[in-house]
Amino acid sequence: MATPAAKAAPSYDAPSDTSAGPEKFVVRPARFSDVSTIAHNSTKAYWLSPMDQFLAPRAPEYPDDMLRMYRQITRRRLVAGDSVTLVACLASDMDTPVGHISFMRQGNDAGAKAFKRSVASNSLFRLWLCILTWVFWVYDKVDEIVKPPCAFDPAAIKQLGEWNRAGDAKYWTSHPERTNKWYIPNLVIHPDYQGKGIGKLLVTIVLQRAQSERDIVGLMASSHGEFLYRKLGFERLGDFTNRPPTEGPDQKGGGYMLWYPEGVRHTD
Repeated sequence: MATPAAKAAPSYDAPSDTSAGPEKFVVRPARFSDVSTIAHNSTKAYWLSPMDQFLAPRAPEYPDDMLRMYRQITRRRLVAGDSVTLVACLASDMDTPVGHISFMRQGNDAGAKAFKRSVASNSLFRLWLCILTWVFWVYDKVDEIVKPPCAFDPAAIKQLGEWNRAGDAKYWTSHPERTNKWYIPNLVIHPDYQGKGIGKLLVTIVLQRAQSERDIVGLMASSHGEFLYRKLGFERLGDFTNRPPTEGPDQKGGGYMLWYPEGVRHTD
């Protein structure tokens, strides 16, 4: 089953025989049947990263908690009315994602409104999105009551939320000219397939859409991810407002980044 957002936006698909290095990959809309694989890829990619160590210090004892978290995140994005999730698969195995990207249209301009209308173009479809959102919310709550997550540090999760709000205020909401934009909250490539051009392939799809609409693109980059985004033309706006202590005092790189379409004037 295709995601509601992707179903309404077939123009986001890449050509079906796309080369990303010596291997060929296909980009398609994510399906609900992809949720488990996407969660496993995310867990593998982020396993024992500084951020995961900060948020989930007991992950090695409770690895299933990490899988459950990423399944929840993925399902929520699949039914979000302002979000699209695409997956990259080997051309020889289109049923197994090896990477994925999520992106959304933010703001209140005509482009944002048109995008949201395209995602749920009729009342029955909007009702279906609403039902799925509530079904997954109830399911996740019951699941956590039956088996409470033990890997996470609630104080760290709360702290991260405060840091993100501070960063959003500094780099986004305090700049009205950045209100209307495409935003990429998530780009994950399975470790076995990193360095093969899949990340570039997925991000380029978003940039092509943004260029056609003359919209900017924003994101938060990890220290490792900043290199890729710079190669694609993103500029670094500034550092995170805070970093987790698990990164160490000498950790540098990453932060808030912005891409301007060709022909659009840069603003401070």
